[in-house]
Amino acid sequence: MLEIPVESLNLFEQLDRNVVAFYRNEEIYQTESLNIISITQEHYDMKYKELQPLGYQAVQIPLGMALDNVIQQAYFQNLIIGGLLPDEIKVNKEDLMPLKDIVDSFCIMYAAANNRLEHSKAYEFMKDKTVFFIGKLLTDDLKNGDEISYMGIERESADGTSYKAVQ
Repeated sequence: MLEIPVESLNLFEQLDRNVVAFYRNEEIYQTESLNIISITQEHYDMKYKELQPLGYQAVQIPLGMALDNVIQQAYFQNLIIGGLLPDEIKVNKEDLMPLKDIVDSFCIMYAAANNRLEHSKAYEFMKDKTVFFIGKLLTDDLKNGDEISYMGIERESADGTSYKAVQ
């Protein structure tokens, strides 16, 4: 198992990427300090065969929600990511803590965008957060006939709908 600095994984740019997280409904034991997510189908297939007999279930969620689960739950001490490299990557919970506010903001906006959280509540949660714009604001020097564009990443939602995520 590899230990790679969290900064090298570019997790911020992939928060909306769907992953498969493994979990158990049973009481979590003190020795169980890992949360495992699969990025690729091959890793999922391998892990499912290994973990399903042990009582684990798999759920497809955005990476941001999987990170939030590890950050928020006291019993998770590590995150295991499979499918990015030939070997699994182990990320210590403490190394994820600098992403806590970003991940929290993502979860709030994701829930609001998917009608799982009222927009007024999302506003209340987000109103005191600082938001950064990189580059010039769109209203600077905007003239009649000017076009606005953005860079995006082609993604596919859990229900198969294609969409473009802002990069």
